[in-house]
Amino acid sequence: MLDRLDQLAAKQSLTSAEMEEAEGIIGELEGTYGSLGLSVDNLAGNLDGLAAAQDKVNAAMREAVESQL
Repeated sequence: MLDRLDQLAAKQSLTSAEMEEAEGIIGELEGTYGSLGLSVDNLAGNLDGLAAAQDKVNAAMREAVESQL
């Protein structure tokens, strides 16, 4: 999912369908990992906060793996 958001973030501007797709992915990720600070700027048609969100998801995944050891 983060890979797809990264692809979308690399675009100059997103179509309405791509913004909806990004919002859906953000909702799924935040449902799993809590607030990530990700948002879709509907006016500019781009994503905000992807780098910080990716760091948070990576940290949460790392903690999950460590707790299983």
